[in-house]
Amino acid sequence: MLLVGLLGEKRSGKGTFVNFLMQRVKPKSMGRVRSVDVLYETLKIWGIDATRMNLIKLAVAMDGAYGKGTLTEAVRQRIAKDNSDIVIFDGVRWPTDEKLIRSFEKNLIVYVTAGAKTRWLRGLTAGEKVGEDKTTFEKFLEEEGAKTEEFISGIGSRADFKIVNEGSLEDYKKEVQKFCEKFL
Repeated sequence: MLLVGLLGEKRSGKGTFVNFLMQRVKPKSMGRVRSVDVLYETLKIWGIDATRMNLIKLAVAMDGAYGKGTLTEAVRQRIAKDNSDIVIFDGVRWPTDEKLIRSFEKNLIVYVTAGAKTRWLRGLTAGEKVGEDKTTFEKFLEEEGAKTEEFISGIGSRADFKIVNEGSLEDYKKEVQKFCEKFL
């Protein structure tokens, strides 16, 4: 199995990367494990809205209460259950995530990034998280300073492949194709 760690700031295009990649890897099988799904499921069980701030608070609280890498361990367990040829770990955020990825014999880290203004505008229409469509640019920038975001650029500097997603959807597809040609 090839484990691909997918790293990027919020709304940088990680989900779109996965969708494009799924179209290109056939006949190989591809699985996807999102760290945020562990958080979504927990908040849902508790009856708490999955706002970006609630997701951030939960991730930080898990590490604070149970030790660094708690969320990473949950992801590791999900990866271990996936029998796909390629598994995408979508939502790499922590040094423990990077360590997990690099512990696999066949591994890659992909960093998808874009400017803050571009990502904020995408968030206004994406509707993935509760209240995201009403977030002001100032609030968006404030969230950029959250504990869950602080390691992204550092891990990104060690990525095997980087995409700056500032152009059109077609430009982005071409970058994903370059990734496929180089690594798959």
